[in-house]
Amino acid sequence: MQDLLLMRHAKSDWHSGARADFGRPLNERGLRNASDMARWMRSALPRPDVILCSPAERTRQTVVRVCAEWGLEADRIVWESRIYEAPPGELLTVLGETDTAARTVLMVGHNPGTELLIRELTGAEVPVDEGGKAVPTGTVAHIRFDPPDAPLVRGSGQLLRVMRPRQLPG
Repeated sequence: MQDLLLMRHAKSDWHSGARADFGRPLNERGLRNASDMARWMRSALPRPDVILCSPAERTRQTVVRVCAEWGLEADRIVWESRIYEAPPGELLTVLGETDTAARTVLMVGHNPGTELLIRELTGAEVPVDEGGKAVPTGTVAHIRFDPPDAPLVRGSGQLLRVMRPRQLPG
């Protein structure tokens, strides 16, 4: 893999009435932000060959918007239960099992795993936003590996960009 796109699900609805965290959907802002981020991703990032996504409701709703914007078929999505509430070591295991022919992988998941994985792979601290958060909901990080077949170990990737919904133009 040459490029890894890590996306945290968009803003969820804590008052949805979902019986469990796993079933919590996006709120109205989250639905808008997911679509807005998907449009930005299509214009600024490499198109994913493989999409790995937590099957939690809020990640499902997020990735569906990303796929719709990019015109990607749903069969590219690998619903991976190990992403839900996973620490970085488990996320690395999932990534290590990904098709080696994939040049660009998109992983849609949760925090703190997403933020910790960015740190693990790049050795870099993600700068915090004006709200004091490094990876708020809807954030996308772009990591590049050079050479593309570099092992997924601490510091093997270069953090090219972090984009948050509040940073989008308009």
